[in-house]
Amino acid sequence: MAVVFTMRGDVVRVIPLGLPIARNVKTMKRKHRSAAEMPDLENPEWTKRDFAESKRTWEIPELMHLSKRKPGERGPQKAPTKQQVTLRLDRDVLERFRSTGPGWQSRINKALRKARVG
Repeated sequence: MAVVFTMRGDVVRVIPLGLPIARNVKTMKRKHRSAAEMPDLENPEWTKRDFAESKRTWEIPELMHLSKRKPGERGPQKAPTKQQVTLRLDRDVLERFRSTGPGWQSRINKALRKARVG
């Protein structure tokens, strides 16, 4: 799990990495009727400054062990169904599939399956 650390005064806040929760303006203007509607004073809504000053776990050497992957790194498949292989194809065949855009490798897989090789 990735988390974000930020300072507010002398307090270090640890917040799970994710999108901030937008607060409903109408709810904020009326009187609060229950504890669920009250603003969270211990964890106030983030400001632009909070986001600018925050650091991710992989940016803090002491906490790098908490982050399993860096942004853009893909994790292991939950249920591996495919096997990575090295395959040599004719240049024109490869260019033809690549020119069709993202997903070209899946289309090669589909074409091989349709040909019922083996």
